[in-house]
Amino acid sequence: MAATATIRILPQIQSPRGAGIIERFHSHVDRRGPDECWPWTASCKEGYGRFKICSYEAVVASRFALVLAERVEHMDLHVLHSCDNPPCCNPAHLRWGTPADNAADKVERDRWRGGDQAGASNGAAKLDQDGLAKVIAGLKRGLNNKQIARDLPIGHAMVSKIRLGHMWKQEAAALGWVPAQRYSSIRATRPADLMGRGM
Repeated sequence: MAATATIRILPQIQSPRGAGIIERFHSHVDRRGPDECWPWTASCKEGYGRFKICSYEAVVASRFALVLAERVEHMDLHVLHSCDNPPCCNPAHLRWGTPADNAADKVERDRWRGGDQAGASNGAAKLDQDGLAKVIAGLKRGLNNKQIARDLPIGHAMVSKIRLGHMWKQEAAALGWVPAQRYSSIRATRPADLMGRGM
C-alpha cells in the first residue's frame, strides 16, 4: 500500500453497525482457498480495492481485511501484500510494515519506478537517442544552441546543458561529445602565481 491510513477502521467494526459493515465488506470479496488471493470485486483506485466504510469515507479494502482479521489497527503502518496483488484481501497474504519495508518490497520485487532516471530513461525526457545524436552532430559542426534546438522538441537551454555536460553526459560521451573545459586555464592559475608576476 502506498500510504498510511487517515480513517480509523476498528471503531467502525466495533460499533453497533459493525456487523452490517462486515457483511457488506465480505459481499465484495471473492473468497477462495486459504492460500489463494481473494480479489476485491468492487471499485478500485490505483489498483487497490476501495471500500466505502460509511458515508463519504472510503478505506483501502486490503487494510480493512487485515484490521478485521487481527482486530488491531496501526495508523502509521502500511499494509503489505506478500502476493504482490493489490486487490487481494486474503489476510494470510497481508502484513503490517513500515514505509521502509514497503520501499524494500518494491525494490526486491522490481516494482520500484525510480530506477535509472538519466537521459532517455527519464519519463519526462523530451529527447530520445535520435534527437541527442542530432544535438551532438550540431555541436560538432559548431552550431550555436539556438540553431541546434530549432528543429528539436527542446529549448536552447537544454542544448547548453548537453554542451556543458550537465545533462545526458554519458549518452553524449558515447556519441563522441566531451564537454570543453572552458575555464580550466583560469582555475589552474593560483593567486600566488599572479602575485609573483607583479600583479
